Amino acid sequence: MARRPFREVPGACHWHCPADIYHRSVLRILSCNLYNGRASPAAVGDVLDRLQPDVVVAQELGPRAAVAIEARLPHGALYPSLDHLGVGIALRHKASVERVPMARRHGLRARLEPPSWSRLPGPLEVLNVHLTNPLDRPWSSTRMARAAQVQAILARLPAD
Repeated sequence: MARRPFREVPGACHWHCPADIYHRSVLRILSCNLYNGRASPAAVGDVLDRLQPDVVVAQELGPRAAVAIEARLPHGALYPSLDHLGVGIALRHKASVERVPMARRHGLRARLEPPSWSRLPGPLEVLNVHLTNPLDRPWSSTRMARAAQVQAILARLPAD
């Protein structure tokens, strides 16, 4: 299958919700798949300016969107790439971020703790994972990779 040429998709990053939703929250977390770097950096910035998230977990993060995100949320870890593997956790305040090893790609884990995160009553762990596309071929190895990815996620969870 021939690959289509890389192009930016201007409307690939839009958010519509009542204005008061994000003002009632204690902690605002935005998860976004940035379409392998094709989401418009200006649109990404507009969404972040409008929603004012405390945490952004991004999948398929490209270099230009990473710049727009980092300008607004300076803490965390961003690993942009144009091969569907770009991933990041951007944070309003400092927190520890580490990679979570998984089959075919890694995830990220951030641990948010007071006093840096003063609105939290205690520590909060945020995981950012992007499972392998279930339609990738060969399907048998894709199913095995997704199962291994889920096992890696479950291994991060407390036993209780």
